[in-house]
Amino acid sequence: LINFLGGYTLKRFVLLLCLLFLISCDQGSENSEIQRLTKELDQTLQEAHEFFQGATSTGTGMATKEVEKLFTFEYRVEEFENSLTSEELQDKLQELGQERWECFHAEPLAKSLRFFCKRRPKTYLRYIPKLL
Repeated sequence: LINFLGGYTLKRFVLLLCLLFLISCDQGSENSEIQRLTKELDQTLQEAHEFFQGATSTGTGMATKEVEKLFTFEYRVEEFENSLTSEELQDKLQELGQERWECFHAEPLAKSLRFFCKRRPKTYLRYIPKLL
């Protein structure tokens, strides 16, 4: 119940329950006070319902976007001058690799080399199978 209602709403809920219990012990209390507290309790429960309804729809949308990332690629095309030495070209490709780019095709041009690279978008869902 504590995890379900959350901080501020839970405090109001517990306070209202305590008041209802105290009032129910006093047989001489007025009916209007019970009705007021009942209305307040209904309002608090309605607020909690609306809060969690909004949180659920937001979470569902975010989860859907994360699942979609599992099946997509990002692409990048890089051109490097032919005048680069092997070591300089290797350093440039290492930089791409550190950014998680995988170069899958190289195309020689007149004055440069064109590299086609791809990578999957970052998503926390990729790490779940490793944790299990």
